[in-house]
Amino acid sequence: MIFKEDIQLDQIREKQQELKRLELEYARHSRQIALQRQEQERTIPPLDDMDARAGRKKYENLVVSRGALSNEKREYQRSMMLLMLLLAATASLVWWGIMLMQAA
Repeated sequence: MIFKEDIQLDQIREKQQELKRLELEYARHSRQIALQRQEQERTIPPLDDMDARAGRKKYENLVVSRGALSNEKREYQRSMMLLMLLLAATASLVWWGIMLMQAA
């Protein structure tokens, strides 16, 4: 026959085991955190010079060569020429349409 006290005793034992498990887990996590903190303290922060180098490298990558600039200029001129031809063709079609309407 199981008594009420036996059930309570079993519950207390389970809670004690859970508490021990949590204490071990807490100790393990606190050790990990301490190790991480020590590693961060040992790591040297990046030098200010590194930021300057990164900025200079970024600027150097933005600089365009003369050949690339002349190619861009040529593409722009070609695009403008096509735009002018398109406008001229549109104007001539409008003029032709107006002439056909006047003749009728």
